Amino acid sequence: MTLASPLDDASIDPEVRSFFRAIKENPDDDTPRLIFADWLQERGDAANAERGEYLRLCVLRHRLSPDDPSYAVLKRREGELFTEHRWTWLGPLVDAARSWTFLRGMIQITADPEKLMTPEIRTWARTEAGLWIDALSLPEIFCGFRSEAEDHMDYLAYSPLMSHLNRLDLSGNANPSVLRLVSRAVRAQNLPFLSQLMLSHNRLTARQVLSLARCRHFHRLTLLDLRHNCLDDAAARLLAESPHLQNLAALRLGRNRFTAEGIALLRQAFGARVHF
Repeated sequence: MTLASPLDDASIDPEVRSFFRAIKENPDDDTPRLIFADWLQERGDAANAERGEYLRLCVLRHRLSPDDPSYAVLKRREGELFTEHRWTWLGPLVDAARSWTFLRGMIQITADPEKLMTPEIRTWARTEAGLWIDALSLPEIFCGFRSEAEDHMDYLAYSPLMSHLNRLDLSGNANPSVLRLVSRAVRAQNLPFLSQLMLSHNRLTARQVLSLARCRHFHRLTLLDLRHNCLDDAAARLLAESPHLQNLAALRLGRNRFTAEGIALLRQAFGARVHF
């Protein structure tokens, strides 16, 4: 089953879709965000102008050191805008998320899966407001009975929330089955912009790494975090030989079970990009 992306939804302004596509396809580039900020500020209405101002402030402050005199000025104005508009910008995430923050103007949330499994969240995620979601952390996806965990995986794999993400953090679930969520979302083509995948502390072995190494979709990944798992030299070989992980800028593998041979394989394949 292939899902239609909210970025293809005809109910959303095509210019807005174009701006978000550029932002999500180039997550490390400030230029698309600043161009979108200009466009929002020029649309004429106060709500868009202030969202554009907030986006610009977030991007500019992110470039500064906290001891820069301009840092506090930008942060103060960000705070004023956020206080005024947060209920509109966050929508139902205000109640659904454990926590939220904005990074370079985009929404980053941590949530319990069951809080995201509502028609209200699903509908909101398909609107323009939902396109601002950039990162999702799910630290307790496998709490409860096995059948509940499977339901969570299926629902989330096909959720429009997933289609917005540049970063998905599934760390700390202490269960290798966590990769089934990723696999199902990939098969549904529901992670089109994913560039950072965090899977630390999940008891992963070479068996699970095999699915990562074989996934063509992961050619977009620039960061893969596999620290604190149960990976051995067999996993090292799978990672080193994968043709789909060659664009990684960082591969984090600390606290696993590699021998000197496995470490050598990984260093040969990834050089300074691999971190133990």
